[in-house]
Amino acid sequence: VKTIKSRVGVTLVTLSNASLFDTSDKRVVGGSERQMRYVADALISEKIPFTVLSSNIPSTGGNIDLGIELVNAWNQDDSIIKKIFLLYKAVKNSRNCLYIRGVSAANLAVALFGKLSKKRITLGTTSDLHCAKTGSFWTDLERRLLFTLSSNLLCQTKEQAELIKENFGCHSRVFKNVINPSRLGNLEILPKFNEREIDVIWIGNLDPRKGPERLIKIARASGSCRFVVIGGAIPDQEEFAKKIRVNIDKLRNVSMLGAIQPQNIGSFLSKSKLLISTSQAIHRGLTKEGFPNIFLEAWHFGVPVISMNSNPDGLLNSNQLGKVCATTEEATSYIAKITSNRSEWENISLAAREYASSRNVLQPNVRKSLIAEIVG
Repeated sequence: VKTIKSRVGVTLVTLSNASLFDTSDKRVVGGSERQMRYVADALISEKIPFTVLSSNIPSTGGNIDLGIELVNAWNQDDSIIKKIFLLYKAVKNSRNCLYIRGVSAANLAVALFGKLSKKRITLGTTSDLHCAKTGSFWTDLERRLLFTLSSNLLCQTKEQAELIKENFGCHSRVFKNVINPSRLGNLEILPKFNEREIDVIWIGNLDPRKGPERLIKIARASGSCRFVVIGGAIPDQEEFAKKIRVNIDKLRNVSMLGAIQPQNIGSFLSKSKLLISTSQAIHRGLTKEGFPNIFLEAWHFGVPVISMNSNPDGLLNSNQLGKVCATTEEATSYIAKITSNRSEWENISLAAREYASSRNVLQPNVRKSLIAEIVG
């Protein structure tokens, strides 16, 4: 792809959230934003110039990293026409490699304007759902166009790559998520099995798609185990979150901590024996997850994962990093088994830490291969 040489480097496009780059941005951080931050860390380590392109950044400013060029594409009060014009201008003036994550109308606009400006566009997928057809003509067209306009389409798993090929006829490459332990409260010495006071931890938004009701059933059936729930409500789901909190408060063995900033997650994972994921299949057996960041973060702290649906490329089975439990009864049984079996837990914990180490963006081979995907 021919690129404009006047702005060498990478532009990271994170239009919905810049809070990991600017302290004045208080929007909720998700897995996609954390991956974008890890890409920035890799670029910093390799001394590759980059710009962060976002929107609606408060004018007060609070740049976390001195020297990072942070560009605000538009403000909330701007009209749609003005936003489109400002976005085109920002993309045209951006560096020659664009990196975007996720499927959205805004990212489609970025890809279109990037193509017109002869930029290299790398799109990273964020959800299995985005790799399948919905039955809606316009939604499916948006996805097909975005995949087609991308110079390099990066999937989190082989399963996503196969879905995109099957549903949209587009070629993609697989690059699994990375992690930067220094942003999770990196600990040199992790607590041992008997020192971990949390038996099971659940981390996520209180969203119906995350299946917190199943967690409540499992916790109720595991009365001798201590559970910790971390997560808050998302827009339009406040009533659902309120009901979940009321039901959790009825359980003596469950502590509800609310939302926790990503940099503080490590202090809780390091005290946990197991992480449980209760995300539900939403469409054609697919969940909103892709390669859940929280799996990688848990594995870094030596925490085996119980998952009721997500199993990226079968890692839970092939690498023995935990277990897929299809039912609440199966999950309850596995919790009882692992939380009382030090030897088995230690074997899984060691394998988990080894796998997470292989995706550590601070490792030169990992960050170099990541950057190669973006800059070509």
